[in-house]
Amino acid sequence: HLSIRRQRQMCIRDRSCTFLNHFIVFGAKGSGRFFVSGLLDAGSYDALDFATAEARPDAIVQVFAHDNAVWLFGERTTEVWWNAGAVGFPFERVSGGIIEIGCVAGSVAAVDASVYWLGDDGMVYKADGFRPRRVSTHAIEHLVGSRTSPRAWAYKDEGHAFYVLGFDQGAVVYDAATGLWHERESFTAGRWRADTYARAYGRHLVGDFLLGRIYEMSLEHHSDGDTALQRRAISPPVHANGAPVFLSKLQVAFEHGVGLTQGQGEDPKVVLDWSDDGGRSWSDERWASIGRIGEYRKRAIWRRLGRFRSRSFRLTYSEPTPFAIHGAVT
Repeated sequence: HLSIRRQRQMCIRDRSCTFLNHFIVFGAKGSGRFFVSGLLDAGSYDALDFATAEARPDAIVQVFAHDNAVWLFGERTTEVWWNAGAVGFPFERVSGGIIEIGCVAGSVAAVDASVYWLGDDGMVYKADGFRPRRVSTHAIEHLVGSRTSPRAWAYKDEGHAFYVLGFDQGAVVYDAATGLWHERESFTAGRWRADTYARAYGRHLVGDFLLGRIYEMSLEHHSDGDTALQRRAISPPVHANGAPVFLSKLQVAFEHGVGLTQGQGEDPKVVLDWSDDGGRSWSDERWASIGRIGEYRKRAIWRRLGRFRSRSFRLTYSEPTPFAIHGAVT
């Protein structure tokens, strides 16, 4: 039998442990083998209680429990096994449970009853049954291709389910409700400070890698730890198929009338600038108020925006108040 200390060392070293049906399941480093603990006994391990994900000769990089099965993510393939209650070793491979796509270790999370992961080909996938469905865009794949040390987690908030794929260089986040991606980054750290996540006491709790603190993540909080929180939205290119565009005004519908009673945020303002060269340079900033407290009919309008053939607009907001964009018209 393996000792508890030895089992813990293997789990920490391989970053590949999970819990399913009263078993601890972990993958052996550098191979397709995975081991299980004794039933209802996390301190009992038999060296013969193992099996091999052998559809392809690749090593397991992460094991993940989901929907009463254990997902064995390899370098180039993925297998799904279930607890069949077999004599000897309890787990067997699910019929059809082979996916011809591997995984980057640390990138697996369950979102809205589906498993998501960063594939060995640099694309992010969602499991549709045992069929992988690509959810990343070319832009997201370009971003993650140059980033290191992925770590994934998921959470739900106000009807939206989020898959968070964090790196040492920032995080990309997929909203399963809208099918859209966005980025998160803390300006004082060069990456997003939220590095780990837990749902506890009815709250979203995140671990701050920078200061070692635990913070609550909530739409009611408008700071990033002890620093200001900046929101930014960039539009896709606006154009008329190569013809010149003359724009007399742009009106954006925000959540208006959210100003505070005093101090910063008493008259919250949003900043507009734009780029006519694909984001290589940006115009001077133009400011507009989104309404003091109770000014629900306030309109944010920018006028005399000139001539262009292709333009991307950027909105930046740094006030300590709620912020939501409902739409825009010209």
